[in-house]
Amino acid sequence: MHPRLLTTPFFTLHTFGLLLAFAYMAAYWWLTREGRREGLDVDALTSLGLWAIAGAILGAKALMIVRALPEYAAAPSEIFSPSVLVSAGDFYGGFIGALITSAIFFRRHPQLPFWRAADLCGPAIALGQAVGRIGCFMAGDDYGRPTHHGLSRSRILTPRASAARRSASRYIRCSSTNRLSALSYS
Repeated sequence: MHPRLLTTPFFTLHTFGLLLAFAYMAAYWWLTREGRREGLDVDALTSLGLWAIAGAILGAKALMIVRALPEYAAAPSEIFSPSVLVSAGDFYGGFIGALITSAIFFRRHPQLPFWRAADLCGPAIALGQAVGRIGCFMAGDDYGRPTHHGLSRSRILTPRASAARRSASRYIRCSSTNRLSALSYS
């Protein structure tokens, strides 16, 4: 875990924040690259990406506040505090916010084919989520606890897990990935 990449007396660069920015950039890059390849209007896709990012940020903050509403109702000035402004928010709120702003965008720009653009957005969202999840792990969030269920194939291990369990888990993940790769190419 490396929650902070750089700390100075004036500024702290958090790993999660940097990787969240990379996640947005990666999704945006994918959307425009594939849109160009598919012959869609790249300017419209660029605008769609910006609308979705803005909606994701606002939605994530909004749901974070709604989930802790009693605390914010007791101290409403905390809604505009630096801790709320620098926090990432709630993933589901970000997803819902991006969907809402994207729906508004498509309503205002009917010339962009919805289903073709949606086909491009799916992998872009997955790419952004994957990069953002690495940021969560680097910050020490979302480790959970090791599973002990017999049907589970992979385990998310905490830093306190033993080296032997880590090696076994790595082997299981690699072997199951290789099996899936072999099936997809056969």
